[in-house]
Amino acid sequence: MMINTSMLKQHTNQHISIQGRLVGLESRVGSYGHPFFRLKLVDGFGDAWAYVWQDSALYSHVETIDVGEQHLVELHGKIQLLNSR
Repeated sequence: MMINTSMLKQHTNQHISIQGRLVGLESRVGSYGHPFFRLKLVDGFGDAWAYVWQDSALYSHVETIDVGEQHLVELHGKIQLLNSR
């Protein structure tokens, strides 16, 4: 199901697709020591953060992305609330 950032909360715990510009990328380490990437996606309705965990097949590809180019991307995943966000 293709949605936009204004519809995220309505689709919690559902698998969705979303398109937008990739404008941010951060490498982080979780509280249990597991590395992950946090990606910021912007569309015409707002912005959202997407998380790519180390065990994802996409993880090694994310390391090579240049966010300065603001790539148009389509992300597929499950919407989850983290700390009420």
